[in-house]
Amino acid sequence: MEEDFAELKEFMYKEKLKSLKEELQQIRDGIHPEYLKRLRELERIRDERTSFAKISREYELAMIEKEFKQEREHSLADHENLIKELKDSILSDLQDKKRTVDAERQVMEITGNAEAEFRTIPTRKLRRKMNDSGPTQDKRKKQNQNILLQYK
Repeated sequence: MEEDFAELKEFMYKEKLKSLKEELQQIRDGIHPEYLKRLRELERIRDERTSFAKISREYELAMIEKEFKQEREHSLADHENLIKELKDSILSDLQDKKRTVDAERQVMEITGNAEAEFRTIPTRKLRRKMNDSGPTQDKRKKQNQNILLQYK
């Protein structure tokens, strides 16, 4: 009986070994059912992650483009405001100079005196914006001095 048991044990061992070798060969060939099941699950997970990454990338690109457009619009608006301020400033300076020249001409016409003494008066200064830190050394304009005739 012990011999029958040993033979049965040996037979079962060989059958199990044969079964494992067949499974190993199926895995190597890529046809094992459990292997295929896990492979499909991993491919599904990969596809989901790839899809999510693609959607996320598209969203981020859209947000970056939107932010770029907004910043560009703000920059263009600031540029237009600076141009308007410069035009207003130049126009104001020119008007001051014109008034000065007109006043000098009028005085010269009235008195006929070409030897009038000139004195200077400072130009009027425009108010600065609240957030403007003031002129810097490089950006400082030369102060235009208006000239008026003063008689002796």
